[in-house]
Amino acid sequence: MAFKKGNKPFHHKEGCKCMRCSHIAWNKNLTKETDERMAKISQGKKGVNNPRYNKSPWNKGLTKETDKRIKNISNNLKGHKQSEEKKRKISITLKGRVSPRKGIKKYIKICPSCNRKFGTSGKLIVYCSKECREKIRFKHYYKKLCYGCGKEFETIEKEQLYCSRICCDNNKEAWNKGLKGWSKGTKAGFQKGDNHPMWQGGKSYELYGIDWQDSLKKAIRERDRYICQVCNGSGYPIHHIDYNKKNCNPNNLITLCESCHSKTNYNREKWKDYFKKIIGDNDG
Repeated sequence: MAFKKGNKPFHHKEGCKCMRCSHIAWNKNLTKETDERMAKISQGKKGVNNPRYNKSPWNKGLTKETDKRIKNISNNLKGHKQSEEKKRKISITLKGRVSPRKGIKKYIKICPSCNRKFGTSGKLIVYCSKECREKIRFKHYYKKLCYGCGKEFETIEKEQLYCSRICCDNNKEAWNKGLKGWSKGTKAGFQKGDNHPMWQGGKSYELYGIDWQDSLKKAIRERDRYICQVCNGSGYPIHHIDYNKKNCNPNNLITLCESCHSKTNYNREKWKDYFKKIIGDNDG
């Protein structure tokens, strides 16, 4: 291999292992703790001995609007993409370095859409990407005619009547419109407590069983792959099939979304039969 030494080129023999031919730095993998030379160099560049001591970067406070050099650098880097070879070299260089995010709790999850294992710092993250989330969310949708404007629209909600909230507000009158004493007067609070048609005797104040722990809820969500077992959307709340809060048997628990979970407060017998059938099919 030929190199220029001043103005005269000089050659090395084939297979030469000198620093120039092998391109390996003499201080590679050496630290000031393991090598005396590195310790001297480090000590000699501390404080006032450092050539950069008490000096500001040349581009401090400059912008591309005020300085031509910064503008040229910005224009040259526009649309620039790193080559695969350079990305590989950067990856090798950074390998083994301590991440600035070390110490943040990381969760390893399996995406229910593509079955790929991925890591995330968010406890409630379910899907590995937006594309996977949309793929599951819009897997089952219905074509309907809007009750207000008559326009055809698609929705994942089976019972949705209007194409938008605005259309709903413009065409649907409140059932209590014109009634007096709804919030004031003698009829105020007439649907509270025992007077409410959905009153269950204070069931919402009952305590859960001793087995109702975060580990159990997480196991049920993972069993159902964080998918609502009614609409196939993203699911998180855990529902008791027999509505008994103390019965925490896994066969009595199922994952739902917020919307479907609120629907289970009506027609309870129907939902019991429906969920028992789902659990039975999964076991089979």
